[in-house]
Amino acid sequence: AKLRGAADLLVLLGANDEAERAYEKALALLQKDPESPERGLALRGLARLCMARGNLPGASIRFREALESRKNAVGEEHPDFAEALD
Repeated sequence: AKLRGAADLLVLLGANDEAERAYEKALALLQKDPESPERGLALRGLARLCMARGNLPGASIRFREALESRKNAVGEEHPDFAEALD
C-alpha cells in the first residue's frame, strides 16, 4: 500500500518514470498475493499513467486487468468493486 501510494504521489509530482517503476515494483511484490485489493489499485495507477502518456492501448489493457483484479479481490457485488470503474 505504501509503495503504491508513493507511486501515486510521484505521478502528481510529474515524476512519471519513477512512478512507473514504483507501480511495477508494487505489482511484483503483490504477485505473492494476487487476490489483494492493492493489486487492482496499482494496475489502475499504471493505466492512468499510460493514458496520461498517450498510450491508450496500454491503458486499456491495464484498466481491464485492474477491473478483473478488483472483481477477484472483493466480488462484483461489493461497493469497492465500483471503485475500479472510476
